[in-house]
Amino acid sequence: LGGGMVSMITRIYIFIIAIRGLHVILGYAGEIVLAQGAFMAIGAYTSTRLVAEAGVGIIPGMLVGGLLTAFVAVLFGLPSWRVKGFYIAISTLALQFIALWFLQNNQLAFIHGGSQQNLPRDVGLIGEYVTISSPTEQYFFILAALAVFALVTFNLSRTGIGRMFRGIHENDLSSAVLGINVFRNKLLAYAIGGFMIGAAGALYSLYIGFI
Repeated sequence: LGGGMVSMITRIYIFIIAIRGLHVILGYAGEIVLAQGAFMAIGAYTSTRLVAEAGVGIIPGMLVGGLLTAFVAVLFGLPSWRVKGFYIAISTLALQFIALWFLQNNQLAFIHGGSQQNLPRDVGLIGEYVTISSPTEQYFFILAALAVFALVTFNLSRTGIGRMFRGIHENDLSSAVLGINVFRNKLLAYAIGGFMIGAAGALYSLYIGFI
């Protein structure tokens, strides 16, 4: 494959990871989310700052970015305790505007590191070990990440958690009558999906090298 084709397929892989994360929230649990861009931005900025300033490597940066995104996703999923459907979608849409304001606010640069940041040309997987610099190396690393996340989501659908998600998706009232903690499982779906979308954002910052 040529360099342009490798680059395009790499980007497709990244967005497949993000879509798999959205599928956990929307497809499995039935929660409408309109904050995918904000989730990716949180993961990208967190990872970039950790990699560029702390030199932790892309894998720890991706994990921390995903965990922070999961926390924010759960925070904005809390209204699902009282509302659902269109109304919970509006609450997540608010995160888009909050994230845009936050990341463009230079007075808060001490938190997010600045609205414009660069990744080093050579990025280690963990610290300075096993650096990734060429598009081909990025391609195989992101393909491996996609394989892991795809395996997790495919197997999640076969577990008890996945079955509870589907039950909530079909009818949350019936699920509650059967003893399923609907609110807790909705937040769990937000956490899992948010983590994956945040990790996709971290990989996207690695791919473009600039945010």
